Amino acid sequence: MNELPARFGPYVLLRSLSGGGVGEVFLAMSGPPDLETLCVVKRIVQERRGDPSFLLRFRHEADIARRLVHGNIVRTHAVGEVEGEPFIAQEFVDGHDLQELLDRAASERRPIPVAAAVQVACEVAHALAYAHDFEGLELLHRDVTPGNIRVTYAGEVKLLDFGVARSELAAGLTVPGECWGKLAFMSPEQARNRPLDRRTDIYTLGLVLWTMLSGRPVGTVLDGDRVVAPSPDKQRLLDDILKRDPPPPSRLNPAAPVALDEVVARAMAKRREGRFANAADLAAALAPFASVVPSGAAILSELLQNSFDAKAERAERAELVAAAQRTLRAGAAPAAASRPPAASIADVAAAPGGRKARRMAAARAAGRGWRAILWTGLGAILVVGLLAYDILHLRRATDAEEPSAAVDVSAASSAVAAPEAVAPPPPVPRPIPPTQPAQVPPDHLAGSHSATAAGEAATRPPRPEASLAERAALLDRAQAAFDQGDLDRAQGEARRAAALGNREADILLGAIAFKRGHLDEAERLLSKALERDPGNPRIARQLQVVRAQQGK
Repeated sequence: MNELPARFGPYVLLRSLSGGGVGEVFLAMSGPPDLETLCVVKRIVQERRGDPSFLLRFRHEADIARRLVHGNIVRTHAVGEVEGEPFIAQEFVDGHDLQELLDRAASERRPIPVAAAVQVACEVAHALAYAHDFEGLELLHRDVTPGNIRVTYAGEVKLLDFGVARSELAAGLTVPGECWGKLAFMSPEQARNRPLDRRTDIYTLGLVLWTMLSGRPVGTVLDGDRVVAPSPDKQRLLDDILKRDPPPPSRLNPAAPVALDEVVARAMAKRREGRFANAADLAAALAPFASVVPSGAAILSELLQNSFDAKAERAERAELVAAAQRTLRAGAAPAAASRPPAASIADVAAAPGGRKARRMAAARAAGRGWRAILWTGLGAILVVGLLAYDILHLRRATDAEEPSAAVDVSAASSAVAAPEAVAPPPPVPRPIPPTQPAQVPPDHLAGSHSATAAGEAATRPPRPEASLAERAALLDRAQAAFDQGDLDRAQGEARRAAALGNREADILLGAIAFKRGHLDEAERLLSKALERDPGNPRIARQLQVVRAQQGK
């Protein structure tokens, strides 16, 4: 696709983000005008669209992506086809990939802080543990590299790109002897084209952790006390992968704890039998090195904000969206303007053709007049009928209410049992238009009024006309606003979602309260969410962070 912005089914592609061997990735927007939200759309590169093997592999990735729902895996919104071309639409993650963070740290000659490195590794380990055990698919990622780990400005960690993943669904897609993944981060068995299991991903994640802690590229060695840069020769690099162990992180970075060297070495053992049996065991081994106060997520968030300019990036995206909206409106206007105006009676009468043309024009005008009279009469009959129905309905409701009122009075005065009165029908709630902005209290009132309002909204029963789609759309808009830093809009949309019975809204409201510094409100909302979903590790971790900030 050469010219952007461009429409692609229900999406508008804004700019290209990256291109790979199989797919190209675009920043896109979707939704009704002036309520668009950002997302990411992945398509097959044009050169590969006629290749059946790449088409199968892309559909395999889409099939995996739609199944995986986890807080540390990039969420997939939709999988489908536009004019026969398959695509994957995923959430837009407001941040940078780990490789960009490592490059920025290397340019400033500093490693990633230990707490931030451990936080990234723990969160990716949680994602791998979930994926490895998913429904017995024996799913492997096979490309857990810094470029496929995304860090948000809020300190969240997301694993993405299961494009080279192997699973039972992919039987027949991987050719024997075919190596996937980046050479520097391949496990020894992967480099040798041996059978793989989940410990391959554990090796790669251990190497990513080593890279963050040491602040050095893969292949760096020690010659005595001298640090030797990796060789640019691929064969020598492959030999290092197969035979040489990298130096302990503490030898290259004095800030790295010596005790952490053992965890990293075990994750990167050359023989897979020496590694952690699964990703959950690796996460448990890293837990003692995680920061509690401040939390690892807070440290990671601060690191990202100090390394990149979030405000400028969001302003650039906003301008990109505005420019796309202007382009789309301008593209629609000429089409309307290009339609020839309908000829008037005077134009027809004056045109060459004489008396016959004038008679035909007069006949068409007379026909339009009779049709207008007919439709006006039918409209009047309909209005009269509706008014009559309302009067009869009101009279019946009044007749039904009067005995009920009489019974109430007599019961209050004489306490004599009375026959049951027919209760009037409950009032029909008026639907709130979806585009109506929520009334959000100012920041200085959020600590008192917002807590009460959020609590009342969360406990209020869902309105009968509120569909699951409406509640989900409200929460999606709230999450998008939160990701873009618009806390007022996020809070308003989340409250509306809570009022309609969306229980996930409490989690987002708790995150907003935490971001505003209202820790008591955040703890209350997250505690309520955890009571409803006791086994949710994401809520438990967020609640732990809040309580750590409170000093509990």
